[in-house]
Amino acid sequence: MEKIQVEKQQIVHQWKQSVASLGKQDNVLKYEDDASTLNMDISACKKSVRKELERNEQLVLQLEFKEAEIIRGKTEMRKTLERQADLEENITVLDKTVEINEQELKNLNDNKVLKEKNWKQKTEHFKSYMHTKNS
Repeated sequence: MEKIQVEKQQIVHQWKQSVASLGKQDNVLKYEDDASTLNMDISACKKSVRKELERNEQLVLQLEFKEAEIIRGKTEMRKTLERQADLEENITVLDKTVEINEQELKNLNDNKVLKEKNWKQKTEHFKSYMHTKNS
């Protein structure tokens, strides 16, 4: 009986070791499964990061393009404003020139009218003189 008792203890001991070993294997499998899940999550994160980096690069390029457009626009606006100022100055000079020319034309016309009156008076006077002389 003692032999059976010892054998029973050995079998119980082996059984406990087997159960403990199965528990350890379950833990190892669980850790491996967790590690696999983490690896998949890491891969998904890496893919997401790559996509965001690509999007960031595109946005940076768009930003640089827009900034260059703004600089070109400001340059064009500055040139246009300078051109406008030059044209306004030309208009002012031309307005003054027109005003001077109109005044000169008025003076010339007034002078012409006076000369025509003077000429007419002289002609009338001469005709009158000739008429009295011939009479």
